[in-house]
Amino acid sequence: MEYLFCHHDKRVGEDFLNKALIPILCTRAGIDLKDAKGQITGHRGRSTRLTLLRRNGVSLEDLAAYAGHADTRTIRRYANQNVIQLHRIIKAADDVSRVLEGVVDMQAAAQGLPALRWFIGYDADGEPMYCGNQIYVSCPHRLDCERCGMFIGGEKARLLQEGENTLPVTSKVPMTPLEKCVVEGDQAGAAACRAALQHVPAPQVPDVHLLFHPAGLSNSELEHLAELATSEALDTLRQALAAHEKRLEEAMQHKTGRSAVVGAQKKRVRFIQELLADGERRRQEQEGG
Repeated sequence: MEYLFCHHDKRVGEDFLNKALIPILCTRAGIDLKDAKGQITGHRGRSTRLTLLRRNGVSLEDLAAYAGHADTRTIRRYANQNVIQLHRIIKAADDVSRVLEGVVDMQAAAQGLPALRWFIGYDADGEPMYCGNQIYVSCPHRLDCERCGMFIGGEKARLLQEGENTLPVTSKVPMTPLEKCVVEGDQAGAAACRAALQHVPAPQVPDVHLLFHPAGLSNSELEHLAELATSEALDTLRQALAAHEKRLEEAMQHKTGRSAVVGAQKKRVRFIQELLADGERRRQEQEGG
């Protein structure tokens, strides 16, 4: 195997690479030793290289072979995470705004439905996440998404990122106080902003077609679905019920299965069951009347 940095035909040590050589290269290149993701290291360079190869069409199987991984499960995280994205966005913006990236869902647009989907980053497994809030710029949770009803993850998010039926869009938007603290490296300020956001509710979902994450719906949104009593609204209620029943089952399997968390989850399951029964009754009355 050929290595990029060698001395007397031997690979240089990791400590020398990360603590001496890379800082020298960063200084000569005129870039910071840290970016939005943290310290620049040899491992970060590896992740960046794999990400760029993936974005240029290299398959996960070929990436795994190239990186020396036995399968694609461990390589997916490197392939999906864009370790320079936030740094590039911040560098391209001024001191009070940043560039927001998203896509237009062409299938939704063709049906006359709200079609903007805003990219909000990657989860812990390197999977993409999007938000269906059409006025995402007004949301105070832009950097720390609470995964409300408009949160988009899983297969839907992967399809949006692959871009087969989407149109990329960008928008320059004002930064929130939290984003400004992150950019300026103000950790204390960022912590204070995050604490304040705990008391700010997630935005209300304005359209049933923007409900991508039923488990994140508030009580008022669930009640609104029961009042609508349409087939689509009742289906969303059933999805919410299934999600919370699963959470209850997981909580009961935990060592603290009799804790207040379980009690609160049971209460929420009963609440959704009652709403669903009320919605189904309303639906029958509508069909019968």
